[in-house]
Amino acid sequence: EKMPPDLFNIIYHATFTVRRMQIGLMWGFLVMTIILGYLIYRTSRN
Repeated sequence: EKMPPDLFNIIYHATFTVRRMQIGLMWGFLVMTIILGYLIYRTSRN
């Protein structure tokens, strides 16, 4: 039994959106960690 193309498109776009959100979150955490680390390093140096 084959899936209708509409359902396939919905599932495909949903998984694609989730993956994009996960990548965005990962980059956001990375950038925040770098900024926080830099600020802590700068304040501890003074």
